[in-house]
Amino acid sequence: MEQTACYGKCPIYTFTLDGSGAAFLDARRFMDNLGTFEAKINLDTLCVTFAGAKDCKWETYEEEYLSGYSDMPSTILRYSPNQKDIFTVKFEGEMAPVELLLITEKLKSIKEDAKWVLTSEPILD
Repeated sequence: MEQTACYGKCPIYTFTLDGSGAAFLDARRFMDNLGTFEAKINLDTLCVTFAGAKDCKWETYEEEYLSGYSDMPSTILRYSPNQKDIFTVKFEGEMAPVELLLITEKLKSIKEDAKWVLTSEPILD
């Protein structure tokens, strides 16, 4: 999951979760802590999250659900059920199908609850 910039102070980050429970956070701007971080996610949480993602009909979704306003932050979800297939959906606000909104909220919750360990300091622009 990636959160993109807006004209204000929207958090900008990339959050990655893999099948082993390894989580990675690249916190770039407008967050409490900046830099790259790692965490280990509880297997029960991981299974529930991945089951929800697996149940989504990824191949039926549009690639983008955007309003056309340039100052809105976007969420980008990437899902890879195997090494060769990657589904990507970009949306603003609540414009995505409800299943994707639920996955997004679950991922945000996991990100907030994780015990992050700093792996590298932020690179300042």
